[in-house]
Amino acid sequence: MRVFVLCAWLVTAALGSCLAMVWIRNGGLRQQRTPGVTRLPLWLVLGHVTLAVGGLVAWGVFLLGDARSSAWAACAVVLVVAALGFTMLLRWLPSSGRHSQSA
Repeated sequence: MRVFVLCAWLVTAALGSCLAMVWIRNGGLRQQRTPGVTRLPLWLVLGHVTLAVGGLVAWGVFLLGDARSSAWAACAVVLVVAALGFTMLLRWLPSSGRHSQSA
């Protein structure tokens, strides 16, 4: 089960890297300059990535040293990372709200 969780974490990291490449290819932080359009703030992107890497490291410490506290820390971090990821997803989806671009 421990290795399965590590593999799942690595797969999600790979998928997240693909999404990051799409975001960067489509303008990344330059999208902030578009007036009236809500995009992903830098703190949200960097916080998500930093915490995800930290959680992966904590899980690796658990695997290598069998430290239960680092496993619990990784579980707590993954909840925060998921919340930040869903926040980014919801901000990225098109909407018909007041910040939407009309053609």
